Amino acid sequence: GDLLFVAACLLGGLVAAAAGYVVGLPSLRLRGDYLAIVTLGFGEIVRVFLQGTDVQVRASAVKDTPWYALADNLGGALGFIFVPTYTTLFWVYAWVTIMLVVAVRLKHSSYGRALLSIREDEIAAQAVGINITKYKVRAFVLSSFFAGVAGALYALQIGSINAGELGFVRSFEIIIMVVLGGLGSVSGAALAA
Repeated sequence: GDLLFVAACLLGGLVAAAAGYVVGLPSLRLRGDYLAIVTLGFGEIVRVFLQGTDVQVRASAVKDTPWYALADNLGGALGFIFVPTYTTLFWVYAWVTIMLVVAVRLKHSSYGRALLSIREDEIAAQAVGINITKYKVRAFVLSSFFAGVAGALYALQIGSINAGELGFVRSFEIIIMVVLGGLGSVSGAALAA
């Protein structure tokens, strides 16, 4: 049971990391507020697609394609229901500990210093030889991975997941946690959360 649960969390993280890669590559030319708008917009597009009713989702998929099987299993407006509840406080604290250790180790590594220099001044970072594209995509993928794990923990706690619950307001709550904690502060973001 525990092994299957950890595998489900890792799979959720990997799927989200792939989505982060897809969103990260085309939006790398954007900075600051515009980048946040693109990522929030992508989240809203996915939410609206997943909230489509069964009739709308199935009508857009041809019967003999893999998309039809995917659309048939999405559940439409109902979302995923009857998910077994398995998340306990132990697993939440275990994943939070793993995430905090990775964040602190990342911040104090040469990779983390490169990310900090990109945040402060992209032109200067590029002038000293930092590959901005590579670092930004990796940051997107890593953060998306942990967001996917959090989503798996959430779904496996409440027993169902509906795209309507995970809309713009939830994304805005997460942004508020980061801003209140202080950009670049691991302990501050953890306390704000």
